[in-house]
Amino acid sequence: MTPHELLDQILKKRRRTLTLILTAVVSIGLVVLLLSMIKIEDLLSALLNVHLSTLYLALAVAILGNLVRAYRWKVLLGDRKMGLMDLFWFNLVRDLFVNIVPARLGSLSHIYVLFQRFKIPVEIGLSTMVVGLVFDSVAMLPPDFFCSGFPGSGEPGLLPRGPGVCHRGSVYPLDVGADLFSSPGGYRYQGA
Repeated sequence: MTPHELLDQILKKRRRTLTLILTAVVSIGLVVLLLSMIKIEDLLSALLNVHLSTLYLALAVAILGNLVRAYRWKVLLGDRKMGLMDLFWFNLVRDLFVNIVPARLGSLSHIYVLFQRFKIPVEIGLSTMVVGLVFDSVAMLPPDFFCSGFPGSGEPGLLPRGPGVCHRGSVYPLDVGADLFSSPGGYRYQGA
């Protein structure tokens, strides 16, 4: 082993350790910050009043949804040596970054993770990301029409508006189609 290779190994180990420490410090800092903004009694009360059957149902639907998306990525990526569980975890990481990074820039983690973890070329990662986004947009059109009616008609959709069902003209509050098909002026909160 040459001195240059040895130095590279040492730097990689230190970089990993530094990344782990930095991640832990940021995570702990965010948890402390968020917990300082709420009353612990309110948090405990909310956790104790959770309906377990609803929670189990929500977890089952979330896991099933992630498995379906993992299968979709497997189909889009073709005959690569990736298991369904690898893509399940890939999808969870991708969704984490989409939710954390503003302006949906977290979607770019799709390309990065595929390249770093699975050695898939950037071009394939980008193309599968775009096809996935187009598929998601097309799949969300029917629920958007149910919530907001036909564009320009001024008529409400078939489902009631409100944070529990239709929010801002869409079943999903952050859906791109919500802005395209919502009523003029967007959703206005009507009170409880």
